[in-house]
Amino acid sequence: MKQLTRLATIRAYQTIGHVQQVAGSSCDFRKESSTMRTSHASTIRQILFCYTAAIWLTVLATPAITAETNWKDWTKLGRGDFPVRIRAIHFPSRNSTMDADRAIAWGRWTVSFGTDLPLLQYESDVWPDDEVFARQTIEIPLQCNHPAVGESECTMYLYHFWIRDAAPLNQCRIEPANRTYKFNIDCPTRLLLDE
Repeated sequence: MKQLTRLATIRAYQTIGHVQQVAGSSCDFRKESSTMRTSHASTIRQILFCYTAAIWLTVLATPAITAETNWKDWTKLGRGDFPVRIRAIHFPSRNSTMDADRAIAWGRWTVSFGTDLPLLQYESDVWPDDEVFARQTIEIPLQCNHPAVGESECTMYLYHFWIRDAAPLNQCRIEPANRTYKFNIDCPTRLLLDE
């Protein structure tokens, strides 16, 4: 999918470059009044170029747009959505995304996907029977690395708590395999599912 997206983007830019050479202008309408400096024919070429470029970008970038539709708010996932593998985890507080090619660091810990896409596990608990309190837990198996303790398997836990008559609460943490060095993290907002 990544290669297809890159190919579509390259083709779109090549097409725009070709159309721009033919039209001899750009889509920058913020310049001073074009009626004072250019001819009517030049303005028409500029408008035609912009429409053509927009159409080509829409057609050729479709794979990239389609790839984005599998992003899900993890707090809205339910038991029926599991098991599922994920391709990416988005952290808006860090303005970054973890995926097969990109790790994220918390202090001296570096956290990554490892060799396979993570397979998520799901648990849901309700206490007591009158549904006063509920907890949803998503477990994401990952790889952790620390200069002092080396590399180990670890798990990212995403907790979504619901208490009647109160706002929902999210809490997230990472636990390396030995559970001695667990640490809290800012929760991600979205998971890119591998569907």
